Amino acid sequence: MTDNLVSSAFSLKFLDRKLEAEFQADSFTQNLKRRRFIHLVGAFIYAVFYFMDREVIPDLQGPCLLIRFAIVCPAILLSFIATYTRYAFRLRHINTLVCGSLASLGALYIIVHASSPGNHIYHGSVMLVVLFFYLFIPEWIISNSLAWLTFLAFEVSIVFFTDVPWEYRFGNSYLFFFLNLSGMFACYMLERSERRAFWQRRTIERQAEELRQALDHAQGEWRQAESLARLDPLTGLANRRHFFHLAECEMARHNRHPQPLSLLMIDVDHFKQFNDRYGHQLGDLVLKKVADTIGRTIRKPDSAGRFGGEEFVVLLPETDLNAAVRLAQRLLKAIEETTVVYNGEPLGVTASLGAGTLGVDEEADVATLLERADQALYAAKNSGRNQLRVWQEPGKGDGLVVSSPAVPAG
Repeated sequence: MTDNLVSSAFSLKFLDRKLEAEFQADSFTQNLKRRRFIHLVGAFIYAVFYFMDREVIPDLQGPCLLIRFAIVCPAILLSFIATYTRYAFRLRHINTLVCGSLASLGALYIIVHASSPGNHIYHGSVMLVVLFFYLFIPEWIISNSLAWLTFLAFEVSIVFFTDVPWEYRFGNSYLFFFLNLSGMFACYMLERSERRAFWQRRTIERQAEELRQALDHAQGEWRQAESLARLDPLTGLANRRHFFHLAECEMARHNRHPQPLSLLMIDVDHFKQFNDRYGHQLGDLVLKKVADTIGRTIRKPDSAGRFGGEEFVVLLPETDLNAAVRLAQRLLKAIEETTVVYNGEPLGVTASLGAGTLGVDEEADVATLLERADQALYAAKNSGRNQLRVWQEPGKGDGLVVSSPAVPAG
Protein backbone atom coordinates (compact mmCIF):
# COMPACT_ATOMS: atom_id res chain seq x y z
CA MET A 1 0.00 0.00 0.00
CA THR A 2 1.53 3.28 -1.09
CA ASP A 3 1.00 6.63 0.64
CA ASN A 4 -1.17 8.05 -2.12
CA LEU A 5 -3.73 5.31 -1.59
CA VAL A 6 -4.85 6.56 1.85
CA SER A 7 -6.75 9.73 2.65
CA SER A 8 -4.65 10.52 5.74
CA ALA A 9 -2.17 8.95 8.07
CA PHE A 10 -4.83 9.10 10.79
CA SER A 11 -7.84 7.38 9.21
CA LEU A 12 -5.91 4.93 6.97
CA LYS A 13 -8.93 4.84 4.63
CA PHE A 14 -8.41 4.28 0.92
CA LEU A 15 -9.04 7.26 -1.33
CA ASP A 16 -11.00 5.07 -3.71
CA ARG A 17 -14.46 4.61 -2.14
CA LYS A 18 -15.07 1.40 -4.01
CA LEU A 19 -11.76 -0.01 -2.81
CA GLU A 20 -12.56 1.08 0.75
CA ALA A 21 -15.95 -0.64 0.58
CA GLU A 22 -14.26 -3.80 -0.71
CA PHE A 23 -11.77 -3.66 2.15
CA GLN A 24 -14.50 -3.24 4.77
CA ALA A 25 -16.44 -6.20 3.37
CA ASP A 26 -13.28 -8.30 3.10
CA SER A 27 -12.13 -7.41 6.61
CA PHE A 28 -15.54 -8.26 8.04
CA THR A 29 -15.52 -11.64 6.30
CA GLN A 30 -11.95 -12.40 7.37
CA ASN A 31 -12.66 -11.49 11.02
CA LEU A 32 -16.18 -12.89 11.30
CA LYS A 33 -15.16 -16.10 13.09
CA ARG A 34 -13.03 -14.10 15.50
CA ARG A 35 -15.94 -11.74 16.20
CA ARG A 36 -18.22 -14.65 17.02
CA PHE A 37 -15.62 -16.30 19.23
CA ILE A 38 -15.01 -13.09 21.19
CA HIS A 39 -18.73 -12.57 21.72
CA LEU A 40 -18.92 -15.93 23.43
CA VAL A 41 -15.69 -15.45 25.42
CA GLY A 42 -16.69 -11.94 26.47
CA ALA A 43 -20.13 -13.05 27.63
CA PHE A 44 -18.58 -15.96 29.54
CA ILE A 45 -15.97 -13.81 31.35
CA TYR A 46 -18.50 -11.11 32.17
CA ALA A 47 -20.81 -13.75 33.64
CA VAL A 48 -18.06 -15.55 35.59
CA PHE A 49 -17.17 -12.32 37.41
CA TYR A 50 -20.46 -12.70 39.30
CA PHE A 51 -18.75 -15.25 41.54
CA MET A 52 -16.21 -12.55 42.43
CA ASP A 53 -19.09 -10.14 43.09
CA ARG A 54 -20.52 -12.48 45.72
CA GLU A 55 -17.23 -12.65 47.63
CA VAL A 56 -15.87 -9.10 47.27
CA ILE A 57 -19.01 -6.91 47.12
CA PRO A 58 -21.85 -9.02 48.59
CA ASP A 59 -23.88 -5.86 49.24
CA LEU A 60 -24.22 -5.35 45.43
CA GLN A 61 -25.20 -8.91 44.47
CA GLY A 62 -28.62 -7.83 43.24
CA PRO A 63 -27.48 -4.98 40.97
CA CYS A 64 -24.51 -7.06 39.75
CA LEU A 65 -26.85 -9.93 38.89
CA LEU A 66 -29.08 -7.53 36.97
CA ILE A 67 -26.17 -5.87 35.12
CA ARG A 68 -24.45 -9.10 34.15
CA PHE A 69 -27.36 -11.43 33.33
CA ALA A 70 -30.18 -9.08 32.36
CA ILE A 71 -28.32 -6.38 30.43
CA VAL A 72 -24.71 -6.99 29.33
CA CYS A 73 -24.61 -10.75 28.65
CA PRO A 74 -27.97 -10.77 26.78
CA ALA A 75 -26.79 -7.80 24.67
CA ILE A 76 -23.56 -9.62 23.79
CA LEU A 77 -25.44 -12.82 22.90
CA LEU A 78 -27.94 -10.90 20.77
CA SER A 79 -25.02 -9.29 18.96
CA PHE A 80 -23.56 -12.79 18.48
CA ILE A 81 -26.84 -14.02 16.96
CA ALA A 82 -26.92 -10.95 14.70
CA THR A 83 -23.65 -12.08 13.08
CA TYR A 84 -25.61 -14.94 11.46
CA THR A 85 -28.16 -12.64 9.82
CA ARG A 86 -27.93 -10.87 6.49
CA TYR A 87 -27.71 -7.55 8.36
CA ALA A 88 -24.51 -8.54 10.19
CA PHE A 89 -22.25 -6.32 8.07
CA ARG A 90 -24.47 -3.24 8.34
CA LEU A 91 -24.96 -3.62 12.10
CA ARG A 92 -21.35 -4.43 12.98
CA HIS A 93 -20.44 -0.95 14.30
CA ILE A 94 -23.73 -0.47 16.16
CA ASN A 95 -23.41 -3.86 17.86
CA THR A 96 -19.80 -3.13 18.81
CA LEU A 97 -20.64 0.27 20.28
CA VAL A 98 -23.68 -1.00 22.18
CA CYS A 99 -21.95 -4.04 23.67
CA GLY A 100 -18.76 -2.14 24.47
CA SER A 101 -20.64 0.74 26.08
CA LEU A 102 -22.83 -1.53 28.20
CA ALA A 103 -19.86 -3.58 29.38
CA SER A 104 -17.91 -0.43 30.34
CA LEU A 105 -20.84 1.28 32.03
CA GLY A 106 -21.66 -1.89 33.95
CA ALA A 107 -18.10 -2.10 35.32
CA LEU A 108 -18.10 1.63 36.16
CA TYR A 109 -21.44 1.33 37.99
CA ILE A 110 -19.96 -1.37 40.20
CA ILE A 111 -16.87 0.77 40.92
CA VAL A 112 -18.98 3.78 41.86
CA HIS A 113 -21.47 1.94 44.10
CA ALA A 114 -19.22 -0.67 45.69
CA SER A 115 -17.77 -0.04 49.11
CA SER A 116 -14.03 -0.02 49.78
CA PRO A 117 -11.91 -2.00 49.09
CA GLY A 118 -14.12 -3.61 46.44
CA ASN A 119 -14.49 -0.45 44.43
CA HIS A 120 -10.77 -0.07 43.58
CA ILE A 121 -10.32 -3.82 43.13
CA TYR A 122 -12.75 -3.61 40.24
CA HIS A 123 -10.59 -1.06 38.45
CA GLY A 124 -8.94 -4.07 36.77
CA SER A 125 -12.29 -5.18 35.34
CA VAL A 126 -12.57 -1.91 33.41
CA MET A 127 -9.06 -2.38 32.04
CA LEU A 128 -9.99 -5.93 31.03
CA VAL A 129 -12.97 -4.58 29.07
CA VAL A 130 -10.70 -2.06 27.33
CA LEU A 131 -8.19 -4.81 26.56
CA PHE A 132 -10.98 -6.65 24.73
CA PHE A 133 -11.61 -3.54 22.65
CA TYR A 134 -8.01 -3.42 21.49
CA LEU A 135 -7.61 -7.12 20.87
CA PHE A 136 -10.81 -7.94 19.09
CA ILE A 137 -12.18 -4.86 17.32
CA PRO A 138 -10.36 -4.63 13.94
CA GLU A 139 -11.19 -0.97 13.25
CA TRP A 140 -8.61 1.02 15.20
CA ILE A 141 -10.67 4.23 15.34
CA ILE A 142 -13.68 2.46 16.86
CA SER A 143 -11.64 0.46 19.36
CA ASN A 144 -9.72 3.56 20.44
CA SER A 145 -12.86 5.67 20.67
CA LEU A 146 -14.44 3.14 23.02
CA ALA A 147 -11.22 2.73 25.00
CA TRP A 148 -10.55 6.45 25.54
CA LEU A 149 -14.20 7.24 26.33
CA THR A 150 -14.10 4.45 28.90
CA PHE A 151 -10.88 5.92 30.32
CA LEU A 152 -12.46 9.38 30.64
CA ALA A 153 -15.57 7.94 32.25
CA PHE A 154 -13.34 5.98 34.60
CA GLU A 155 -11.43 9.12 35.64
CA VAL A 156 -14.62 11.07 36.24
CA SER A 157 -16.07 8.21 38.29
CA ILE A 158 -13.10 7.66 40.60
CA VAL A 159 -12.46 11.40 41.09
CA PHE A 160 -16.02 12.55 41.80
CA PHE A 161 -17.98 9.49 42.91
CA THR A 162 -15.61 7.26 44.91
CA ASP A 163 -13.47 7.57 48.02
CA VAL A 164 -10.54 5.58 46.66
CA PRO A 165 -7.22 6.66 48.22
CA TRP A 166 -5.18 9.00 46.07
CA GLU A 167 -2.30 6.52 45.67
CA TYR A 168 -4.58 3.80 44.23
CA ARG A 169 -6.33 6.32 42.02
CA PHE A 170 -3.11 7.69 40.59
CA GLY A 171 -1.52 4.29 40.09
CA ASN A 172 -4.53 2.80 38.32
CA SER A 173 -5.01 5.91 36.18
CA TYR A 174 -1.34 5.80 35.24
CA LEU A 175 -1.57 2.14 34.19
CA PHE A 176 -4.87 2.75 32.40
CA PHE A 177 -3.46 5.68 30.42
CA PHE A 178 -0.43 3.79 29.16
CA LEU A 179 -2.54 0.71 28.47
CA ASN A 180 -4.64 2.89 26.17
CA LEU A 181 -1.59 4.49 24.62
CA SER A 182 0.02 1.13 23.88
CA GLY A 183 -3.24 -0.31 22.60
CA MET A 184 -3.80 2.69 20.35
CA PHE A 185 -0.49 2.26 18.55
CA ALA A 186 -0.85 -1.51 18.41
CA CYS A 187 -4.31 -1.24 16.80
CA TYR A 188 -3.06 1.40 14.38
CA MET A 189 -0.21 -0.82 13.19
CA LEU A 190 -2.42 -3.90 12.99
CA GLU A 191 -5.01 -2.18 10.82
CA ARG A 192 -2.28 -0.64 8.66
CA SER A 193 -0.78 -4.11 8.15
CA GLU A 194 -4.20 -5.54 7.36
CA ARG A 195 -4.85 -2.84 4.79
CA ARG A 196 -1.41 -3.34 3.25
CA ALA A 197 -2.01 -7.10 2.98
CA PHE A 198 -5.42 -6.44 1.42
CA TRP A 199 -3.93 -4.04 -1.13
CA GLN A 200 -1.14 -6.46 -2.01
CA ARG A 201 -3.65 -9.27 -2.43
CA ARG A 202 -5.82 -7.10 -4.66
CA THR A 203 -2.76 -6.09 -6.68
CA ILE A 204 -1.79 -9.73 -7.16
CA GLU A 205 -5.36 -10.63 -8.13
CA ARG A 206 -5.52 -7.71 -10.59
CA GLN A 207 -2.19 -8.62 -12.12
CA ALA A 208 -3.24 -12.26 -12.33
CA GLU A 209 -6.46 -11.21 -14.08
CA GLU A 210 -4.54 -8.97 -16.47
CA LEU A 211 -2.14 -11.83 -17.16
CA ARG A 212 -5.06 -14.20 -17.75
CA GLN A 213 -6.66 -11.74 -20.17
CA ALA A 214 -3.32 -11.27 -21.94
CA LEU A 215 -2.93 -15.04 -22.22
CA ASP A 216 -6.50 -15.40 -23.51
CA HIS A 217 -5.82 -12.67 -26.05
CA ALA A 218 -2.55 -14.30 -27.06
CA GLN A 219 -4.25 -17.68 -27.40
CA GLY A 220 -7.00 -16.06 -29.47
CA GLU A 221 -4.42 -14.42 -31.69
CA TRP A 222 -2.55 -17.72 -31.97
CA ARG A 223 -5.75 -19.59 -32.88
CA GLN A 224 -6.59 -16.90 -35.42
CA ALA A 225 -3.08 -17.05 -36.90
CA GLU A 226 -3.26 -20.84 -36.97
CA SER A 227 -6.66 -20.64 -38.66
CA LEU A 228 -5.32 -18.18 -41.23
CA ALA A 229 -2.39 -20.51 -41.84
CA ARG A 230 -4.69 -23.50 -42.39
CA LEU A 231 -7.88 -22.10 -43.88
CA ASP A 232 -8.79 -20.15 -46.96
CA PRO A 233 -10.17 -16.83 -45.66
CA LEU A 234 -12.91 -16.59 -48.29
CA THR A 235 -14.40 -20.09 -48.25
CA GLY A 236 -13.34 -21.42 -44.84
CA LEU A 237 -12.02 -24.61 -46.45
CA ALA A 238 -8.43 -25.79 -46.07
CA ASN A 239 -6.01 -23.68 -48.06
CA ARG A 240 -3.67 -25.24 -50.60
CA ARG A 241 -0.76 -25.57 -48.19
CA HIS A 242 -2.82 -27.22 -45.44
CA PHE A 243 -4.61 -29.49 -47.90
CA PHE A 244 -1.26 -30.79 -49.13
CA HIS A 245 -0.28 -31.48 -45.52
CA LEU A 246 -3.51 -33.46 -44.96
CA ALA A 247 -3.01 -35.30 -48.24
CA GLU A 248 0.59 -36.22 -47.41
CA CYS A 249 -0.50 -37.60 -44.02
CA GLU A 250 -3.28 -39.62 -45.63
CA MET A 251 -0.94 -40.85 -48.36
CA ALA A 252 1.57 -42.05 -45.75
CA ARG A 253 -1.23 -43.93 -44.00
CA HIS A 254 -2.32 -45.42 -47.33
CA ASN A 255 1.21 -46.68 -48.00
CA ARG A 256 1.57 -48.17 -44.48
CA HIS A 257 -1.88 -49.72 -44.32
CA PRO A 258 -3.11 -50.23 -47.89
CA GLN A 259 -6.65 -48.94 -48.43
CA PRO A 260 -8.19 -47.36 -51.54
CA LEU A 261 -7.75 -43.59 -51.70
CA SER A 262 -9.62 -41.21 -54.01
CA LEU A 263 -9.52 -37.54 -54.84
CA LEU A 264 -11.97 -35.20 -56.57
CA MET A 265 -11.08 -32.00 -58.40
CA ILE A 266 -13.87 -29.48 -58.90
CA ASP A 267 -13.85 -26.49 -61.22
CA VAL A 268 -16.69 -23.91 -61.26
CA ASP A 269 -17.96 -23.62 -64.83
CA HIS A 270 -17.57 -20.24 -66.58
CA PHE A 271 -16.46 -18.58 -63.36
CA LYS A 272 -14.69 -15.76 -65.23
CA GLN A 273 -18.05 -14.70 -66.68
CA PHE A 274 -19.44 -14.19 -63.16
CA ASN A 275 -16.57 -11.84 -62.35
CA ASP A 276 -16.65 -9.99 -65.69
CA ARG A 277 -20.41 -9.65 -66.00
CA TYR A 278 -21.54 -9.25 -62.38
CA GLY A 279 -18.43 -8.17 -60.49
CA HIS A 280 -15.99 -9.76 -58.12
CA GLN A 281 -18.37 -9.56 -55.17
CA LEU A 282 -20.75 -11.95 -56.88
CA GLY A 283 -17.81 -14.10 -57.91
CA ASP A 284 -16.77 -14.37 -54.28
CA LEU A 285 -20.35 -15.28 -53.35
CA VAL A 286 -20.33 -18.06 -55.94
CA LEU A 287 -17.15 -19.50 -54.43
CA LYS A 288 -18.63 -19.33 -50.92
CA LYS A 289 -21.82 -21.07 -52.07
CA VAL A 290 -19.89 -23.83 -53.82
CA ALA A 291 -17.62 -24.27 -50.78
CA ASP A 292 -20.67 -24.50 -48.48
CA THR A 293 -22.23 -27.08 -50.78
CA ILE A 294 -19.04 -29.15 -50.78
CA GLY A 295 -18.82 -28.96 -46.98
CA ARG A 296 -22.45 -30.12 -46.58
CA THR A 297 -22.17 -32.95 -49.08
CA ILE A 298 -18.90 -34.69 -48.22
CA ARG A 299 -18.49 -37.09 -45.29
CA LYS A 300 -16.80 -36.38 -41.96
CA PRO A 301 -13.56 -38.26 -42.76
CA ASP A 302 -13.20 -36.40 -46.07
CA SER A 303 -11.03 -33.29 -46.43
CA ALA A 304 -11.97 -30.40 -48.72
CA GLY A 305 -9.79 -27.48 -49.75
CA ARG A 306 -9.54 -24.59 -52.13
CA PHE A 307 -6.87 -25.50 -54.64
CA GLY A 308 -6.68 -22.08 -56.26
CA GLY A 309 -8.97 -19.65 -58.07
CA GLU A 310 -12.26 -21.46 -58.76
CA GLU A 311 -10.79 -24.94 -58.25
CA PHE A 312 -11.53 -27.13 -55.23
CA VAL A 313 -10.22 -30.54 -54.17
CA VAL A 314 -11.72 -33.24 -51.95
CA LEU A 315 -9.65 -36.10 -50.48
CA LEU A 316 -11.63 -39.29 -49.86
CA PRO A 317 -9.84 -41.72 -47.49
CA GLU A 318 -10.62 -45.44 -47.69
CA THR A 319 -12.82 -44.82 -50.74
CA ASP A 320 -12.72 -46.96 -53.88
CA LEU A 321 -13.72 -45.86 -57.38
CA ASN A 322 -17.40 -46.77 -57.12
CA ALA A 323 -17.87 -44.97 -53.78
CA ALA A 324 -15.98 -41.93 -55.10
CA VAL A 325 -18.25 -41.81 -58.18
CA ARG A 326 -21.40 -41.97 -56.03
CA LEU A 327 -20.23 -39.12 -53.81
CA ALA A 328 -19.09 -37.09 -56.85
CA GLN A 329 -22.50 -37.50 -58.47
CA ARG A 330 -24.24 -36.23 -55.33
CA LEU A 331 -21.84 -33.31 -55.25
CA LEU A 332 -22.37 -32.53 -58.93
CA LYS A 333 -26.16 -32.52 -58.44
CA ALA A 334 -25.94 -30.39 -55.27
CA ILE A 335 -23.80 -27.75 -57.01
CA GLU A 336 -26.20 -27.74 -59.98
CA GLU A 337 -29.03 -26.92 -57.55
CA THR A 338 -27.06 -24.01 -56.07
CA THR A 339 -28.11 -20.49 -57.07
CA VAL A 340 -26.93 -16.95 -56.33
CA VAL A 341 -29.13 -13.86 -56.57
CA TYR A 342 -28.14 -10.73 -58.51
CA ASN A 343 -30.56 -7.78 -58.53
CA GLY A 344 -33.36 -10.13 -57.56
CA GLU A 345 -32.56 -12.57 -60.36
CA PRO A 346 -31.40 -16.12 -59.45
CA LEU A 347 -28.31 -17.28 -61.30
CA GLY A 348 -27.46 -20.97 -61.68
CA VAL A 349 -24.07 -22.46 -60.88
CA THR A 350 -22.54 -25.64 -62.30
CA ALA A 351 -19.18 -27.34 -62.02
CA SER A 352 -17.04 -29.93 -63.71
CA LEU A 353 -15.58 -32.79 -61.69
CA GLY A 354 -12.67 -35.15 -62.17
CA ALA A 355 -12.04 -38.21 -60.00
CA GLY A 356 -8.83 -40.15 -59.49
CA THR A 357 -8.26 -43.27 -57.36
CA LEU A 358 -5.35 -45.25 -55.97
CA GLY A 359 -5.98 -48.96 -55.56
CA VAL A 360 -5.09 -51.02 -52.51
CA ASP A 361 -1.92 -52.40 -54.09
CA GLU A 362 -0.67 -49.08 -55.50
CA GLU A 363 2.11 -47.09 -53.84
CA ALA A 364 2.23 -43.54 -55.11
CA ASP A 365 2.46 -39.95 -53.96
CA VAL A 366 0.05 -37.01 -53.73
CA ALA A 367 1.24 -35.60 -57.06
CA THR A 368 0.23 -38.80 -58.84
CA LEU A 369 -3.25 -38.76 -57.37
CA LEU A 370 -3.68 -35.08 -58.21
CA GLU A 371 -2.50 -35.66 -61.75
CA ARG A 372 -5.09 -38.41 -62.29
CA ALA A 373 -7.93 -36.26 -60.99
CA ASP A 374 -6.68 -33.28 -63.01
CA GLN A 375 -6.66 -35.30 -66.23
CA ALA A 376 -10.22 -36.41 -65.56
CA LEU A 377 -11.25 -32.80 -64.82
CA TYR A 378 -9.64 -31.62 -68.04
CA ALA A 379 -11.68 -34.19 -69.98
CA ALA A 380 -14.90 -33.11 -68.21
CA LYS A 381 -14.33 -29.46 -69.13
CA ASN A 382 -13.50 -30.29 -72.75
CA SER A 383 -16.59 -32.45 -73.06
CA GLY A 384 -19.12 -29.70 -72.33
CA ARG A 385 -18.71 -29.05 -68.57
CA ASN A 386 -21.25 -29.75 -65.78
CA GLN A 387 -20.26 -33.41 -65.73
CA LEU A 388 -18.04 -35.95 -64.02
CA ARG A 389 -15.14 -37.81 -65.60
CA VAL A 390 -13.17 -40.62 -63.93
CA TRP A 391 -9.54 -41.44 -64.60
CA GLN A 392 -8.71 -44.98 -65.76
CA GLU A 393 -5.40 -46.63 -66.40
CA PRO A 394 -4.06 -46.14 -69.95
CA GLY A 395 -4.88 -49.03 -72.23
CA LYS A 396 -8.36 -49.57 -70.81
CA GLY A 397 -10.71 -48.04 -73.41
CA ASP A 398 -9.96 -44.41 -74.02
CA GLY A 399 -8.63 -44.04 -70.49
CA LEU A 400 -11.66 -42.07 -69.32
CA VAL A 401 -15.16 -43.04 -68.38
CA VAL A 402 -17.97 -40.54 -68.68
CA SER A 403 -20.33 -40.49 -65.72
CA SER A 404 -23.56 -38.57 -66.25
CA PRO A 405 -24.72 -36.28 -63.41
CA ALA A 406 -28.23 -37.55 -63.93
CA VAL A 407 -27.36 -41.00 -62.54
CA PRO A 408 -28.90 -41.27 -59.06
CA ALA A 409 -26.70 -41.80 -56.01
CA GLY A 410 -26.09 -45.38 -55.10
